[in-house]
Amino acid sequence: MRARPCRMWTWPERLCHALAIYRRMVPHGRLMFEQLIVLVFALAEGNDWALERCVSCGAVLLIDPLSIARRICSDCRDASLEPSLRCPWARDRRDRQGQGR
Repeated sequence: MRARPCRMWTWPERLCHALAIYRRMVPHGRLMFEQLIVLVFALAEGNDWALERCVSCGAVLLIDPLSIARRICSDCRDASLEPSLRCPWARDRRDRQGQGR
């Protein structure tokens, strides 16, 4: 009889991998492994935090589900004051929809 791998060890390994990718993408980010675990459980429960998309560019946002604030990422919010600085994701999305330029 072969031993089955313990599923309990797969999610911590995945979190480590996700954190390594995050640290490569956001070199000055300060997210610690323990904070990531708390975030994962909070998202799984869905009471305190949730994931949604930016209404402008579609980027993934970490939001408070009870907030009435507009779901917009910081790049799009900052760029709304200066159109030439608009985030590239929003520009790409408008171009795909035939609205660009």
